[in-house]
Amino acid sequence: MPGAFIDLGPITPSHCTVCRAPIPQVEDPSPGVRRWARHLNYMNHLQKYHPRYYKWSKRWTYSLYLPVLPFGLLALYSTAAKSIPLLALAILVLGIPYLPLLLYRWRKVGEFRGTWSQIGEA
Repeated sequence: MPGAFIDLGPITPSHCTVCRAPIPQVEDPSPGVRRWARHLNYMNHLQKYHPRYYKWSKRWTYSLYLPVLPFGLLALYSTAAKSIPLLALAILVLGIPYLPLLLYRWRKVGEFRGTWSQIGEA
């Protein structure tokens, strides 16, 4: 079924997370090209103006995959065992670690913004 799934590219903020500078758009008839171009503009902005935040953000993004492993294993086992309570536990195992991860990110982004507003580096 060609055309059923259209990859429009990554979701990118319209303004920098740290300094709130606008991220330039690229005018192109293809929505996928526009989204990927904006993502590349955002990554280039972070690498140029906020290298510490860029490195931290990449590590933090990779940490989001860690809770998926226990969820996947529990979901696979609970499906094979046809156990609804075990599937509910698998969903909790997936959801619980994300709250502290998101709170940690919120705090760290605030620190990067504070550093940027005070001394212009982040």
